[in-house]
Amino acid sequence: MSADVQLVLAIPNIPYEVRLIQVPRPSSAPCWGADPGVAQATLHTDGAGAGAVTLSDAIEPGATGVWVFVTRPDPFSQNPAEFYTTDLIAKL
Repeated sequence: MSADVQLVLAIPNIPYEVRLIQVPRPSSAPCWGADPGVAQATLHTDGAGAGAVTLSDAIEPGATGVWVFVTRPDPFSQNPAEFYTTDLIAKL
């Protein structure tokens, strides 16, 4: 499974962390790139604020869908400076 993620009109020359997360997933399970069912990549925007990245991962047993989570790290906090998620879960 894979997802193509594109940003336009974002902050220029900034890295964003992008995760492709498979569901169902226990609420106690973390969602970082090394976790089963999670693919993670860094998207770097260009001078105009555009960027793209493709994420891919093997389908985990029992997975029924996926969603995307995008964050911009905050250099002064552990919380992201901004975050975005997909509005729906794409079926596998």
